[in-house]
Amino acid sequence: MRNKSYVQAHSQTPWRRQMQVIGFFAAAVAALALLAGLYLNVTARASTIGRHVQSLQNERIRLQQQIESMESQLASLTSNEAMQARATQLGFAPVQPGAVTYLTVEGYRGRPNLQLAPRAGGQFIGVPRLPEAYTESLLDWVGKLFDEYGFGLLGGY
Repeated sequence: MRNKSYVQAHSQTPWRRQMQVIGFFAAAVAALALLAGLYLNVTARASTIGRHVQSLQNERIRLQQQIESMESQLASLTSNEAMQARATQLGFAPVQPGAVTYLTVEGYRGRPNLQLAPRAGGQFIGVPRLPEAYTESLLDWVGKLFDEYGFGLLGGY
């Protein structure tokens, strides 16, 4: 009987249990609402950035088409026929072979000899090389020391 009264004294009242259930349910609803709000925020940002990327891609395509159109116009303006027509309009005429006078200039030897880059796969002359002391490994160096002092690494075999 003593145990029963002890349990009864410390058992919670029904309204407290109801408040705990309601509080737990409210906390769960609040957590779900917070997660839903976060999801909507991230989705809205991703959608906005996606639309911005699409508009930039459309702008890039438009600019590429404009560049291609201008290149086409430039090609037609600088074609041989168009250049000859403009030269004729400006009063230029083709040069006749007898109308050209060549002058000799003393001391002029023509274009200087150009030194081109070596062919691919060729040997490069004058490429700096590292001294051999910097290219040998630690084991090679120790082996040379042993050989200098008469100790063979393999014991003379």
